[in-house]
Amino acid sequence: MTQHHSRAIATLLMACATLRVSAAAPPAPFVDTWLVTQVAADRQDPQNWVFKPQDPRLLNRVMTIASDGRLDFNLTTEACSHVTWAPQPPSRLSALAAKTFPRGPRGSGRKAPTLADFDLKFPDSTVKPYVALCLADPAARDKPAPWGNAAWFTMLDAARMGVAYDSDTVLVLERIPPGAPVRPSFACAGAKSPTEAAICGSQALAGYDRSIADLYQRVLQKADAKTRAAIEQEQQAWLKTRDACKADGVCIANSMADRLGLLVQE
Repeated sequence: MTQHHSRAIATLLMACATLRVSAAAPPAPFVDTWLVTQVAADRQDPQNWVFKPQDPRLLNRVMTIASDGRLDFNLTTEACSHVTWAPQPPSRLSALAAKTFPRGPRGSGRKAPTLADFDLKFPDSTVKPYVALCLADPAARDKPAPWGNAAWFTMLDAARMGVAYDSDTVLVLERIPPGAPVRPSFACAGAKSPTEAAICGSQALAGYDRSIADLYQRVLQKADAKTRAAIEQEQQAWLKTRDACKADGVCIANSMADRLGLLVQE
C-alpha cells in the first residue's frame, strides 16, 4: 500500500469515528452472493498498481454478504463473521474515487483520477458508501479494522456493487441469481474426482477454476517450447496437490489461489 493511499484510507476511518456505526446487519441491498466481473485500476498511475486491470487473482472471485453480518470472499482467509457497517457521507462516484485514490508525486496527468481512468462505465451519480469494519474476535476487545483494506462498498446500480479494495483497486461485482448454474472450465457431467465434484457444487470454486484455466492457456501461448513443457509439468503436479484436498472447499480454494499467484508470475 502506498503512502498516499494509506492516508486516504486513514481519512475515511477517522470519518467513521465521527459517524454512528450501524449494527452488524449490512445494508439490505448488499445482502447477496456476488461475482467479481471487473478489476479496475487507475490506468494513468501504473507504478502504484497492486493488481492490474482484470487481474486473474481477483476476476471471477465470489463474495457473500449474509444478513447476519458475515462477509466471505474467495473461501480463503478473507472472511469476517463480525462486521459492522459504517455509513459514509453520500458522494458523487467520481469524487469518491478521486478522494480514495489520490495520485502520488510520480502520478502522470491529473492529480485526481476520473472514472474513465479506471474504465468504470457508470453514471457519475450520488452513491452511499459504507466501510466494512471487521472485528476478528469481539472477546479480545481489539479495534475493528477495515475488511481487506477496503475503503468502501457502494451500490453502483440495482444489480452491481463497487468495492474499493486493497488501496488501489476497484472491484465491480454482479449479483449471482439464485439457482444460477455453476460453470467451471470443464463439463461437470464428466467430473471424475471428489475435488471436481466439489468445484461443480460451488460458484466460488468454479470461478477460481475458470481463472486458472484461462491464465494457464495464456501463459502457454506466450511460452517457448522448452518453457511450455515445464509449465505443463508444473500444472499436472499442481492438479495432484489440488486433488489431495478431496472435497475440502477451503483447501481447494487455497490451493487454487496459490496456483494463480504462481501463474501470474510466469
